[in-house]
Amino acid sequence: MKKEDLRIGNYIKTKGIFDDRCSKVTQINIDYIQSKFDDLTHHYVGYDCIEPIELTEELIAKIKNFKKSDYWDNKYQLIKGEYDDFFYVEFGYDVVRFKMKGGLECVKSKLYLHELQNIVYVLYGLELEIKL
Repeated sequence: MKKEDLRIGNYIKTKGIFDDRCSKVTQINIDYIQSKFDDLTHHYVGYDCIEPIELTEELIAKIKNFKKSDYWDNKYQLIKGEYDDFFYVEFGYDVVRFKMKGGLECVKSKLYLHELQNIVYVLYGLELEIKL
């Protein structure tokens, strides 16, 4: 992963000594990041020892800000404030698709958790609440 892809609060997976554990980025430096596994365990790791977490239906179900669609089995809608916004993530046919108001749509073969976190933050100023 490149440091340009990350922001503080993103979830990543560490490889090697940390046994593929998921952690939350707390600091970004030129040569390394600091992240935490839980409230007590922080560590420093180089960019060559981190990788993105692929977004799956099982994972998005753990994000408090998303709910499974009432109409489609493979769609999850963003819950934002008092009203649900038209932003959803759809899984199927070996692609992940997300759609927004105005018909803007993006289709990718893979979508990573940190990308979804960044998209939602940029569009709505909202930090996703994730229970890993």
